[in-house]
Amino acid sequence: MARNVGAGQGVGGGAPLKYDKAFCDALADDLMKFAEDEKSISLMGFTAKTGFIYTDWRRFSERSDKFCMALSRAKAIIGYRREVGAANGTFISKMLGMNSWQYDPETRAREDELKKEAMQDVIPAQLAAQATIAAQAKLLEDLQKQLSELTK
Repeated sequence: MARNVGAGQGVGGGAPLKYDKAFCDALADDLMKFAEDEKSISLMGFTAKTGFIYTDWRRFSERSDKFCMALSRAKAIIGYRREVGAANGTFISKMLGMNSWQYDPETRAREDELKKEAMQDVIPAQLAAQATIAAQAKLLEDLQKQLSELTK
């Protein structure tokens, strides 16, 4: 496992660690070993193993072309393994679908499309509901006026 020796105090309230290119390159090797393990079905396992969160990977990719390529390859390898597993019944496809956007750019684009379509349906429905509520409030107000005139 890659170690960033002498880089600072990241855990326990010290200054944040600075990860150099050599560290990121070594981490890339660890990532590829993880991805090539047949038991690896999610990049979250690598996150748990290393302690780095998903957003750290972007910074490592900026510092190291090797890490950037390893991350892309790891996504492809694990994504393919997940697809095969879902197709042959080894994996529960619904479970894999929850974070499939990480592994497949087409899935991510389709999910973004579906969200936009859903919002196009939701906004008019919200406006209609608001108009209905406003009309009901006006009707109630009119009825209260009529009632108060009748009771005078």
